[in-house]
Amino acid sequence: MATIVILLSSNAMGYLEAAQDKEKEDRKKENLDLATFFIDLLAVLEEKTKGNLAEEEKMTLEKVLTELRMLYVKLSR
Repeated sequence: MATIVILLSSNAMGYLEAAQDKEKEDRKKENLDLATFFIDLLAVLEEKTKGNLAEEEKMTLEKVLTELRMLYVKLSR
């Protein structure tokens, strides 16, 4: 489970970081769209595993999703 969360969150973070790149401002929307895709995949994972995760796994997934969503909102303004 942890490997999947790391993989998806790393991809989302990479696209969010790319969206911050001022030199590639023309690709900002594309990068935010790709970040959204991976954030949504994590949300699906959270929904589908509800009630089947250890408390630590659940908290990790919630924390990662919260951080990614907050960064997305900040960048999408």
